Amino acid sequence: MLFFHIQGARANSAGRFISLVQFYNPHGHLLRTLRVPGNGINSIAWEGSSMRMALAVDSFIYFADIQPEYQWACIDDVIVYAFAMPRKDEICVTFWNSKSNERFAKNVRGLIGICAFGDYCALISEASMKNTFALIICDAKGTALIGKYMEEKPEFNVMTASQLITATDSCVYLWHYCSNEPNNAVTLQICRENRCTQKTVKVGIDPGTKVPESDSSRFTLRDSICSLAASENMLLVGMQSGAVRRYSLRSLRHEATYILESRACNIYLNCNDTKFSVIDIDGLMTVLDLNSASFHLSDPLHNQQLVTVNRRKDCRGMHWSRDMPDLYVTMEKKRMYLFRNGDPEEPVLSSGHVYDFSDLEIKAILLEEIMQTPQTPRKEHVVHFETKALRDTRSMILHNISFQDSWRFVQKNGHQRLWQLLAHGALQKLDLAIAKQSFANFADIYGVYFARKLEMICDEIQQRAEVSAFFQHFDNAEELFASMNRVDLSLAMRIKMGDWFHVGKIIRVGADDDWIRDFMFNNMGEYFFERQKWDRAASYFTQSKNVEKLVVCSYLQEEYDELEKIIHAAAGNHELLANIGSMFCSVGMCSQAVLAFRSTSDMNPGIEACVLLKRWGSAFSLVTQHNRQQITVVLQRYIGHILHAEMKLCAINLYRETNDHENVVHLLSQLAMQSVTVKHSPMYMKKIYVLRALEVSMHAMDSEPACCAVN
Repeated sequence: MLFFHIQGARANSAGRFISLVQFYNPHGHLLRTLRVPGNGINSIAWEGSSMRMALAVDSFIYFADIQPEYQWACIDDVIVYAFAMPRKDEICVTFWNSKSNERFAKNVRGLIGICAFGDYCALISEASMKNTFALIICDAKGTALIGKYMEEKPEFNVMTASQLITATDSCVYLWHYCSNEPNNAVTLQICRENRCTQKTVKVGIDPGTKVPESDSSRFTLRDSICSLAASENMLLVGMQSGAVRRYSLRSLRHEATYILESRACNIYLNCNDTKFSVIDIDGLMTVLDLNSASFHLSDPLHNQQLVTVNRRKDCRGMHWSRDMPDLYVTMEKKRMYLFRNGDPEEPVLSSGHVYDFSDLEIKAILLEEIMQTPQTPRKEHVVHFETKALRDTRSMILHNISFQDSWRFVQKNGHQRLWQLLAHGALQKLDLAIAKQSFANFADIYGVYFARKLEMICDEIQQRAEVSAFFQHFDNAEELFASMNRVDLSLAMRIKMGDWFHVGKIIRVGADDDWIRDFMFNNMGEYFFERQKWDRAASYFTQSKNVEKLVVCSYLQEEYDELEKIIHAAAGNHELLANIGSMFCSVGMCSQAVLAFRSTSDMNPGIEACVLLKRWGSAFSLVTQHNRQQITVVLQRYIGHILHAEMKLCAINLYRETNDHENVVHLLSQLAMQSVTVKHSPMYMKKIYVLRALEVSMHAMDSEPACCAVN
């Protein structure tokens, strides 16, 4: 990213001139203003190999670190960041899972911005068509799920759980990407000819969508959008004039306009939409209370004033907690401050960028270090910080401070993470009353049941073993159970957690129940079956006498000899034998399939298998022996097969054997016509006509008794 600066001075409200440096991008847009103490700036110089600069002010030299605005976002523990590839026009967007260290790269041409929420992120870039821009929704691996195109360049972007909101200098576009109709979009016209209007885009809008009427605006045509912030219910739009317009995302109504002292470069909303913060062009962060708006009686909608909760200088970013509305963290120069109800904690030295703040734990990423080697990020580039309340609660539990004092401290700093920490500490000390009440305070009903279960156990060693199992220290719990000579409890614990290989060790040592062995071997077989290790699964299914699963493993391994042996061992299990017959039929082994079906009480599947595999001799034999009613059906299907193969003489012989003279005459007529076309010998044609005449006379003789009976 390229910068250029302009140095100068301006007068503040008291009439005093303040030295400042303004930074611009190559397009002439003002990015940030740096205030410098002293009477005037004499000269400025950039360091040649980094983003640092030196300022000569009076008789002093000041050094400043300039941090560029990186394009990045976060999907849970997946960090999405962009960097320029050397000697390439495209931008490389990397999806890095900071836990598993998996990386997925995606090259994007003309990347404009990245934003994310929940499980999805949006990549905004220039499309291949001229003056067209693409909005692409991706998952955590960079797979494109859905996209949309727009003709105006989106300058500002923000995502919610169901909407992607982009803005130009005068319009805000709301795209409902989680809707059943993914092309649903709404355009919110912020300022045009001194009028504020809202209208819907014609493409993909529900017919019942209401379009609010236009309302007056205090902005002139020169006023434009400079920042965005949104939640599920609210949209805040920052304007160049210093005002912030508030809209309802449900009804798209303009609800209020708040007047600020300077232009908001960044806007942040807290988790319950009661407060928001802005960082202006000078790096001044202001926290404002939305519930304290005061307005003029003549114009209650516009020019509302908000109560300032907190104000900090030299801020480069901030992040609200996801579960506490009054808790937020700010990044000021090289320090990180945590605020609770406006009161700061001790700062922490860090230059990271916060991407998550929940459960009193801050997660930050060191983007500057990642950008030095962007293709090989390391887990050390993600740092975690705990709040003072969390650290103090853990320290009180570790140093054996009384649980009554810890209870009062947690109650004063009420948070479910602290109650959970106190409950776990009380469990380790077997203070079950405190543990049960702490579980109840953060609505962990299973923890309450577990504490009640421990109260009904009289043996302290067994209580400690159950607590170790609760914290997933299973080996320690097994040692405690062994010290009590309670192999049954160790066995029940391993069975409950599904650790069947440890169950096997315990059974070899102590327990001797056959049903437990069969149950263990069957689950071991299921373990290997899920991982497609058929041979090992078959060995365990053999030991557990699970014939059904053994059949499937033999079939998948193509061990048909073993499958044929099971036919004799599974006598009487008609359902299993039918499945084995279907398996043999699927691989074309007709005799084995017939053997399996013969062992069942229904031979119709065996006949169907012979017909399907075109084993007509076996089919006629089975029909003759077991089901004479199907002989006509089988015969018709067989004759259809040989006629399709142009074997008319074979079909004539079959019809003569069944005394079907009418069809014989019909086929002989076709054969005679074919002989004329092919020009067979006269003797061959004479035989055909003589045979046809004989069949006609025989058909007439067979039909005479029927006619006489009718008369």
